[in-house]
Amino acid sequence: MTNDSLKTSKRRPVAWYEEVIPVRGCKLSMGNIKDFYRDLSAINRKFGEQVISGLPRNDAMSDEEWNSHKSTLLDDAFCLTITINGIRDQKLYGESLEIFDDIELPKPIESIFFTNNNSF
Repeated sequence: MTNDSLKTSKRRPVAWYEEVIPVRGCKLSMGNIKDFYRDLSAINRKFGEQVISGLPRNDAMSDEEWNSHKSTLLDDAFCLTITINGIRDQKLYGESLEIFDDIELPKPIESIFFTNNNSF
């Protein structure tokens, strides 16, 4: 690995590594997609826990209020959102694994988009 491929953040101790891997095409089952979502969601949540643990505490808040505030931040700011696109311009949006079992799930699926940018 070269130094050029290692991207570091100004925030410590967090560092990002990114590698572009071209995929010409692949076939995934719904089970594969669900597993992928679980993995991405766990990574995103772990990152959120690290960020939130470094926040300065508001002295005006009680322990219960502070813990509730941190929990709200973790759930609202560090969630993974999903957009599932069908071939006839159908779109289904969700923020949990249940989206993949929704009766409105487009069939056939054209693309699935995961992001955490909408949450911030």
